Amino acid sequence: MVWVIVGHSYMIVTGLPSMNAAATLEWMSQPGFRIILNATQSVDSFFMIGGILLSYLTLKEVTKQRGGSFTFWIMYYVHRYIRLTGPLAGVVMIYGSLVKFLPYIQEKWDVSACAEMGWRNILYSNNYGNANRNK
Repeated sequence: MVWVIVGHSYMIVTGLPSMNAAATLEWMSQPGFRIILNATQSVDSFFMIGGILLSYLTLKEVTKQRGGSFTFWIMYYVHRYIRLTGPLAGVVMIYGSLVKFLPYIQEKWDVSACAEMGWRNILYSNNYGNANRNK
């Protein structure tokens, strides 16, 4: 977890306009710094471990119930939807309402799309439909 946090913190800090490019290149040239630069692989590993654990526990429960009933699978998906949607809704609310007051983010990102289309994320339908809403 520390690896993920340090790697992402570094990525955010190096994107700031006040960051010295020469100092950044000097840091990146050090061999020990490759651990921080490869923090994106730690996220992939985290997702893989989470998927394997979820599959293992689900298959264990299905074999205990001898195949899993229809109600088991309905409750499985309802439980996952409720468990994942709460934190996602919180992030969409914060990003769509409060982040627009941060000066650096106003310059770099269009946060109005989250305020207008955040409901699509909560319904997990953001990959479908018109991605170019202003055109």
